[in-house]
Amino acid sequence: MAHIGGLTSLTQKVAASTQNLYYLSPSFFASVQKHVGNEWTDLGSWYDIIGIPPIITTISPSDTIPIIYIPSDFEFFKDFGEFRIHVEIYEDYGLNNLVPIEDRVSNTFMINP
Repeated sequence: MAHIGGLTSLTQKVAASTQNLYYLSPSFFASVQKHVGNEWTDLGSWYDIIGIPPIITTISPSDTIPIIYIPSDFEFFKDFGEFRIHVEIYEDYGLNNLVPIEDRVSNTFMINP
């Protein structure tokens, strides 16, 4: 099993904000991305949401965001490589302005054979 330590730094970066941030919850606001060539390819989310409509959720400056556990043997990792977790977090309640990308991705992590 791989240890995905980048998630901790991702929640710390979001928690370090000096203003409220926003996301839809429950939603597929978090996804796995794989580094392919010179680009990051979105592979999608690793969890299911059953019949609960999303609402706008506030992240206060002292809060962290919950990220659902992702097992290292999940289907996204059957092909080895470099990965990261990407989240959709916004600066405004209207969900129009995304937080800068560097603050919405985890540290990269490798899945090796």
